Amino acid sequence: MENNNEITVPEIHKEIDLVQDCIKRMAQNSFMIKGWAFASIAALIALANIKHSIDITVLCSVGFVLLISLWCLDAFFLKTEKLYRFKYEWIIINRKKSGRDTLYNLNPYEQKMWNSIKIWVEPSFNIDLKSISMDECIRISKELIKKDKTYKKDLRKKNPNEISELETKYKVIEINRIEPSVLEVMISKPYTLLLLYCSPIAFCLFTIIYMLVPSLK
Repeated sequence: MENNNEITVPEIHKEIDLVQDCIKRMAQNSFMIKGWAFASIAALIALANIKHSIDITVLCSVGFVLLISLWCLDAFFLKTEKLYRFKYEWIIINRKKSGRDTLYNLNPYEQKMWNSIKIWVEPSFNIDLKSISMDECIRISKELIKKDKTYKKDLRKKNPNEISELETKYKVIEINRIEPSVLEVMISKPYTLLLLYCSPIAFCLFTIIYMLVPSLK
């Protein structure tokens, strides 16, 4: 008798296609927001060069609010894309052995569809990550990920006879993925941050302050 609870390969492929479509949509939305930001900056510069068009303080105020809003919206789409990538990895690894409860579930915030991260740490490491604050957990997680990269780099340098000796120096722990905040995503892209958002936002803010404070003129 056929097991109706068993998930078939075509169903897995269909779910993967759906998640990939979501990832592509989020990436396209982020790209479109960046285009709007470029267009907004160009429009502000054009209006500022037209004499007697709009008061420069009003123009910079509108630009400041607009660019901040686009920056936050861009970060939201990038964050959602990252969550869908968590889900995509989980489906690849776990879907065949999981049930149908979450089949075709496209909610990016479904944390039980995120894989944990395996990290190599020193044998003396015994902190319970569930008993500490979120900020401290993020800090420790970053340190452990750095340790994991160092370990893998060491393995590449060692010959096969030395690998087993190196592995005895470390142990493996699993860390649950943490949902990134919009603020973390906003500052995670330094070049985009500096060129597309930070510089024009800082210019608008400086101009507003300069125009409103008489002593600076």
